[in-house]
Amino acid sequence: TACPCCPRAAGHLEPGESPIESRATWPRVARDFSSDPAFLRGLEAVDRCGLSFDLQTNPHQLASFASSLSSLPVSFPVVLDHLGSLRGAVRVAPSSVGSANDLVLDDEQIAVWRQGMEAMAELPNVHVKLSMLGYSAPVWWESGREAQRQVLAGLVNEVVDLFGARRCMFASNWPVDGEDGLDAPNMFAHYWSWVSHREQEELTRLFQGTAVEFYRLRGGGGD
Repeated sequence: TACPCCPRAAGHLEPGESPIESRATWPRVARDFSSDPAFLRGLEAVDRCGLSFDLQTNPHQLASFASSLSSLPVSFPVVLDHLGSLRGAVRVAPSSVGSANDLVLDDEQIAVWRQGMEAMAELPNVHVKLSMLGYSAPVWWESGREAQRQVLAGLVNEVVDLFGARRCMFASNWPVDGEDGLDAPNMFAHYWSWVSHREQEELTRLFQGTAVEFYRLRGGGGD
């Protein structure tokens, strides 16, 4: 079924829909790029040009992509977008918003995601962008969804612990997040509340340093 926050988003094909080349992720694109030799050759070309690569993929492809990326130089910077794209994995039953007992968790998908993220974390050149959380937990910022936010906070901190703050960065998913009704001050206030218990060095990396270093922004330092 479609994610209620992101209809027709990457994931299962809709009834009557055919894979097309312009879609971002398999199976809605014709090939599974995670093990496609031609795609891997393309990544090698990206590396030779001295560029970085933003990877958007599905949880069930993470381990396969980790295997493919392991053949590339560790100097090739890769960032995994959107917390690994858990799809509608943290939802709230429509009849009663706000109670932890009403959470609907996709435990099977989360388990696959967790295994894949562990494989990705073994690669020292792979970073994670903590973004597009509405794909994982639709409208998590709305009133009465504290239980959803608590689960999200746990997943975010799990990833930071796994990869280290030096390889994680918070990000917006603008303009999509804005179109869904989430403004930047509210978003980043929640992000801060989830990680404010961490050391100052980690906070600097999460909100500035990692992004500056990864994207080689002028006039900034990684720390």
